[in-house]
Amino acid sequence: MQSLNFVGMYVRMPKQILFRKIASNPRAPPELLISISNLEDKGLWRLLAQNPKTPPEVLDKLANSGDEGIRIYVASHPNCPPDKLRELSRDPSPHVRRAVLENPNVPADVLNELSRDPQAEVRAKLAELRYPEILSILSLDQSKEVRKVVASNPKTPVDALIHLSRDPSPEVRASLASNPAATQLLEYLAEDSEEIVRASVASNRMISDDIQRKLANNGSIYVLEALARNPAVKKEVLEKLANHESEWVRRAVASNTSAPKDLLEKLSRDKSPNVRAAVASNPSSPPEILMKLAEEFPKAVASNQNAPEAILRRLAAEGSDDIKLAVAENRKCPKDLLLSLVRSDNLEIRNAAAKNPNATSEVLDELAKSANVYLRILAASDPRTSFETLRKLAADDNEEVRDALLFNPKLNMELIAKLSERPTPLMKLRLALDPNTSPKILEKLAEERDEEIRLAVALNASTPIEVLAKLSNDQNELVRKLALSRALFR
Repeated sequence: MQSLNFVGMYVRMPKQILFRKIASNPRAPPELLISISNLEDKGLWRLLAQNPKTPPEVLDKLANSGDEGIRIYVASHPNCPPDKLRELSRDPSPHVRRAVLENPNVPADVLNELSRDPQAEVRAKLAELRYPEILSILSLDQSKEVRKVVASNPKTPVDALIHLSRDPSPEVRASLASNPAATQLLEYLAEDSEEIVRASVASNRMISDDIQRKLANNGSIYVLEALARNPAVKKEVLEKLANHESEWVRRAVASNTSAPKDLLEKLSRDKSPNVRAAVASNPSSPPEILMKLAEEFPKAVASNQNAPEAILRRLAAEGSDDIKLAVAENRKCPKDLLLSLVRSDNLEIRNAAAKNPNATSEVLDELAKSANVYLRILAASDPRTSFETLRKLAADDNEEVRDALLFNPKLNMELIAKLSERPTPLMKLRLALDPNTSPKILEKLAEERDEEIRLAVALNASTPIEVLAKLSNDQNELVRKLALSRALFR
């Protein structure tokens, strides 16, 4: 099939809402995306360029759209062909060239070429990648922003890191101090005159015991807070910091996921509510401590994945809607409790319960009973919903609910047959675009009043020549021209 590009003959379609729904849906079959790409509509092309299912041949065509935004999406798309990536790496737009470097399949020769790119933002993006030879070159870059990224990269060679430890920019040295590969330079950087550099050392998980003890005596609250948050810091250092006069330092200890139980117990009784609240939010806080803090900080405890089941149940039963919402969003929320929460009168709570990874088919089935259309759409599109419930939703009075079923991974011929009893415009469009649709159905769809559906029939590679001939006399100009072009290229 020859690819069509209707340059200079674009006729504006009414809204193309149906096409957009398919173009943006990651569950849409690739063959439908290929058909839609033949429409010259930059709005549709942008959606296609962002769709993870868009095939290489479509991306190749979209890269020639003349639209910078579309080229940016294509350049970063994992399905973009290597040759097209090479072409885009020489694009006049630095944003496009930068996007090429976000692509996991960028060829090595492109990397070498972009290391000499005139734009610092492109070289800085390159510095995020893990290629030692290129990082050595970029460590000498004239741009501070590029050197900052190089300094933080664990794959930067040691000699380049040593060079960067003497960089005139405190920001570059601070970036280096956070690098887990810069262990041998941390002692030197811990003596840096700039607070930002010492604080960065304090946050590095690779700091030695000696450096920890040295920094614990630092007069800077900024440095001490960074040290107190570091999960690699020893217990003795955390104990010292937990007694600091600054509540912000104590709060940092209270939020440290490596803080020992006895220290968290002590801080849970701290005079500062900010410190106690940090303990309540700490996912490492033991259940018995959270039990004590639940009354004072119910929302923080309700969100804590270490909260005991009994507390979650109590908060869900007695708490305000905000608290119940936090419980519904908690990944450790028991399945039966989610089933209870999905029956709430509060739409936000029901939505959260249904989206919780622990939600079972029973939860989604309950959601499908809702009078709220949005919630039924959610159930119809979720593969966790039982097939029996999906079968019922296929007869739903709301078209959007039935449309949601079209992109459910559980969609099969039985559901399609049920949906065909009351086909929505979107379902008709899906059939009109599908090359597996029978010629008889395509002929019938070519008579639809909806211009988008007739246009889709004209796009379909399986549409019989006699149907195309009929559509070449269509009242809509774009349908006529497209059908005629299809017929000529057969």
